[in-house]
Amino acid sequence: MKFSSVEIQGGRGKLLKNTLFSVEDGGKGLALLFPGAGYTCDMPALYYPRNILLSQKYDVLSLEYSFQTVGEVFNTDLVAEVLLDGEKTLESIQAREYPEIFLVGKSLGTRVLTHLLNKYEELNRTKAVYLTPVFSKEFNAATAGLKQEILMAIGTEDPFYNLDMIQELQSQLDFKLLVLEGADHGLEVKKDCLRSLEIMKAVCEEIQKFITE
Repeated sequence: MKFSSVEIQGGRGKLLKNTLFSVEDGGKGLALLFPGAGYTCDMPALYYPRNILLSQKYDVLSLEYSFQTVGEVFNTDLVAEVLLDGEKTLESIQAREYPEIFLVGKSLGTRVLTHLLNKYEELNRTKAVYLTPVFSKEFNAATAGLKQEILMAIGTEDPFYNLDMIQELQSQLDFKLLVLEGADHGLEVKKDCLRSLEIMKAVCEEIQKFITE
């Protein structure tokens, strides 16, 4: 495996920190990993899916947003900048002409996914994994019109787990849903390491199945 970086001018005009993991003999596509506000791509809910993608012969780009690169704490005023970071990331890799793009987002990153899938026609056949999506009226309204194949995973102890919001979106959008009993916003069970590992295994198995279907 090779490690490198991509020159991505973020929403502030500064380079975004990122790592491109490249499989040997060329990947069948590129997966973009968009982290949460306080959750990096090296934490379990993104680290293990990244390894699943690498095992399936995808190159994987892990990145930080502009505010993370400069060490700021996220606030809602930064949402537009984060979405712009997503645009800049996608545009920066287009010249590489990967045959397939695969998207993974965690929490705040799921808002980036919805934004990109709505904005770019070249992503019409893209598969996307939404980890701990931020279910809300605003999120549902933006996501409901998507046509791509989507897998969502969320725990019942996640503050964004809202059965009414989930059912509302299910009535408007055909997507796969994995509900993880007892899992929190990090897809872990507090004070239960073994159960947390079981949950991560279930998430990775579902992602692998979703990739190969």
